[in-house]
Amino acid sequence: MFSPFAKSPLSVVKGQKHIKPSPYFSPSLRRSLNVSLSRNSPFGRSFGNSVLEDANSHLIECYGSTLPVLVTEAITIADRINDISVKLEPFGYASLVCGRQLLIWKYKQDREKSVVHCKELTLPPSDLAHKAELVHLFQTEESRLPSALAVSPEGHVRYWPNINHEGSSVDAQPHLQGQECCSLSSIYPLGCILATTSSSLIIITPTIGDGQPNVICRTLTLPQGVLAGIGRKVSSFIFGVIPAQTTETVI
Repeated sequence: MFSPFAKSPLSVVKGQKHIKPSPYFSPSLRRSLNVSLSRNSPFGRSFGNSVLEDANSHLIECYGSTLPVLVTEAITIADRINDISVKLEPFGYASLVCGRQLLIWKYKQDREKSVVHCKELTLPPSDLAHKAELVHLFQTEESRLPSALAVSPEGHVRYWPNINHEGSSVDAQPHLQGQECCSLSSIYPLGCILATTSSSLIIITPTIGDGQPNVICRTLTLPQGVLAGIGRKVSSFIFGVIPAQTTETVI
């Protein structure tokens, strides 16, 4: 059994300038990005123009392939109710979260230009707003398309070994006792570490054994109190070394 994992730090792009509102962005998205366009900006006239802003101190250009139709529609029709967030992976893929909709596409152009395909997946059920910080994409040697791992704010884990096959996903539910999840970070080669708002940590390891995908969730337990370390050393001296206990869920 092995874990097909890779690193995926989040890339962030910032920019502020007075610009004319673009039809490609909804009012809620413009407010969240705090972006306003000037009347003479090329961005308000043509989304396809590679140069968005040209000033003495900086130059802003479009990067990567043209946005897929599904992504453009999700951004355009989004309203105040829907929260939109995006995460970029260093190996050229992006993930957009809008409601329970997860859109994945390749933003880095290949040498040979081709149509940009977008994969649509359904996130786990949740009463809270999903966010891209709880989504992780990684590549494996078995497929040219990436795998995806997503966690709902309540801790419902969903793993797709291949984003091209939504029906092949497996779910897991670690015991969080009502805690809310806030971030999902890669800890190659162990998998991902899930953090909650109350400082709990869970290691999530997608695996493939005998051709079947699995998800292993292990809750990290820490000593309680300032004297816990001393008590553990005394217990080890009297009773010998006691292995650390972890809560493990295998799906």
